[in-house]
Order: sequence, then structure tokens, then C-alpha cells
Amino acid sequence: MANTLTEAEVLNIMKAEQGAQSLREFAATIGVTPAYISDIYNGRRHPGAKVLDHFGIGKTSQIIVEYVFFRKKK
Repeated sequence: MANTLTEAEVLNIMKAEQGAQSLREFAATIGVTPAYISDIYNGRRHPGAKVLDHFGIGKTSQIIVEYVFFRKKK
């Protein structure tokens, strides 16, 4: 089984690699806009394929279905 990461862990990896670089420099290294990186850091967007690929991270999704038991009132 592969190691899994939370989104918070991905953000920590991104911030660690950014280090002392400006947002503009870091974004240019990845090939995205500084606004996009800012949106990721501020929770407005999720890291997309281009960002994840830069760090060698893949993305999988799960669908969780929950059933709730209830009875109609008579």
C-alpha cells in the first residue's frame, strides 16, 4: 500500500520547498501563477495536477456513501 498524505501535509511540503523564495519565484519554478499558489495556501483552491506532479505526488479520490436509517411518521 502506498503512503498517503493529507492536504495539510501536501501544503507543508509545498511551504518547505518554497523556503525563502518569494511566491512569484516559487510559482515560476512550478509553472503556475502566484495567485494560484496563494489560493492553495489560503484554502480557496486545492492543489491540482501540475502542482502535485512537481512534487511527485499523485491524487486519488474516494466516494463514501452513508445510509441513514429513519422511519416515516405514521
